[in-house]
Amino acid sequence: MKLYVFMTLLLITFFYISCSISSHAGSGQNIFSIHVSSDTTGTVVDTGTHQISESGEYELIAGQPNIGYAFSYWKVVSGEKNITIFNKDSVKAKVTNANGNAEVKAVFVKEQLLLKVVAIPLFATDSIVLSPKPDGSGKYEYGTNVIVKIVPKAGWEITRWNGTVAVVSDSVNIVITNDTFDTVILSPIKIPANVICVKHNALQTGGGAIGSSWVDAYTDLNAALAVSDGKTVWVAKGTYTTADINTPFTLHANSSVIGGFTGIETSATSRDSVHNTTILSGQVNSTDQAHTIVLVPSTATTTVLSTFTIQSAKGQTTDPDFGGVFADASIGFTIQRCVLQNNYPFAMVAGVKSKIQQCVFLSNTGYYGAGLKIIKDSVFVINSIFTGNTAQSDGAAIYVGSGGRLISINNSIINNVSVANNTTGGIFRSTSSFGTYLLSTILWGNSVTGGTVNGTQINFTDTVFYCAIQDTANGTGIRLKRAGWPVNGLGIVATDPSFSAVSNLKGVDGFWFTDDDGLMLTSGSPCRQSGGAGTHDNWVPGFDIRGKIKPGSDVIDIGAYNQ
Repeated sequence: MKLYVFMTLLLITFFYISCSISSHAGSGQNIFSIHVSSDTTGTVVDTGTHQISESGEYELIAGQPNIGYAFSYWKVVSGEKNITIFNKDSVKAKVTNANGNAEVKAVFVKEQLLLKVVAIPLFATDSIVLSPKPDGSGKYEYGTNVIVKIVPKAGWEITRWNGTVAVVSDSVNIVITNDTFDTVILSPIKIPANVICVKHNALQTGGGAIGSSWVDAYTDLNAALAVSDGKTVWVAKGTYTTADINTPFTLHANSSVIGGFTGIETSATSRDSVHNTTILSGQVNSTDQAHTIVLVPSTATTTVLSTFTIQSAKGQTTDPDFGGVFADASIGFTIQRCVLQNNYPFAMVAGVKSKIQQCVFLSNTGYYGAGLKIIKDSVFVINSIFTGNTAQSDGAAIYVGSGGRLISINNSIINNVSVANNTTGGIFRSTSSFGTYLLSTILWGNSVTGGTVNGTQINFTDTVFYCAIQDTANGTGIRLKRAGWPVNGLGIVATDPSFSAVSNLKGVDGFWFTDDDGLMLTSGSPCRQSGGAGTHDNWVPGFDIRGKIKPGSDVIDIGAYNQ
């Protein structure tokens, strides 16, 4: 009996041990090594070699990236087929399904950062240029030096930056070290307080008073002129047309009206007055033309009109108030650097000590005095050109009427035509006028085509110094020489002045007041250095029609240009 019990217990013990051994062998796990590291641009948590079983997991955790770098992904350096990485693009990832050894590395890359630059107001810039440009996602690598170029719209300027930029400039450098948001603040360009701006296409979006800047400029010239007493009006390039045939542009007292601006300038001297053509036109519509374009009333004393093209007036010969510019009674009116062209019946009516300086009177037509009619007191004409003007009667270029006096200094009066009998093509002086004073003036190529000649260049002369006058010897150029004619023709040039290109008055560039103008004198011209001493008279200007400085004490040239 005892033997039976012992054998039974022995059998049970063997069965248990056998089952235990079988169970352990069925659940046994292989153990593998996972080596974790990083490159020199960042760290990982628990760098080194770690054990993982076939069914186990190991958590990968990236550490701190170096400055300017960011974690990118987990890279299997070796044993790629031996493991599976879940969320390999995350700072925390898991290694599973191990069936062999492997090496894993944390990869860090240059940080990708945003740069955004916004203009306030948005419409005040033409463009914001970033150089270099960002990548397709609008980002830059950490440490990139970006040049930001702001191109303001005309009339706007940068006043400050908000953000990382500390300077006030339209071109700045920004080094990208964080996501960056900068704003650039723009305001209308500041102009002097006594200036009124006019720009025909101004948007008036600057928020200021109308006329206070180029952005908020008047678009109606007459509206600006109405408030211009004692002020200066700056007019941007473009064409400004009278409202109707009876409403001229009316100037006001003690004011200056100046054209030739682009619409961004902060001073008159900074403008390009040659190429920014500013036109005052009488062409109201396809059929109607204004009787007068610019009116200078008697109340508009000491007023200046500068740098305009005044064209397309059309009045009646019976009414003296018609023409391009009417300034018969304004004391001390000055018109300068203007082109008066294609007007009828007068380009300008002047009197009462008006001054005409550096102007061109071109292709005007009328009954008499198509270029200029002087009717009161003394009128000074200096450094100006009269050419291509045509009259039905006397003085196609200049008519000096009863009570008027002409003081002509350094002018070129060329190729004007009177088409009537017994008339004068150049200057006509009424017998009841106060006379003419000519200094360093060219009268050449003027003609009469209608019959008897009353002096092709000028009918009566009074005081004449250092001038070039055609046909003085045979008497056809001048009808009568008065007492002021120089003894023995002293200082008179009687041979062709030799212009550089009389058939191309504006020259190759197509603009007046430049060095290639057709009435420039050639190097061999007899008018070169024949105009008397530069200090001959206090009236002699220190510059020519282009604004070029004349020599202070040397002999000057005859005519509007001084080489």
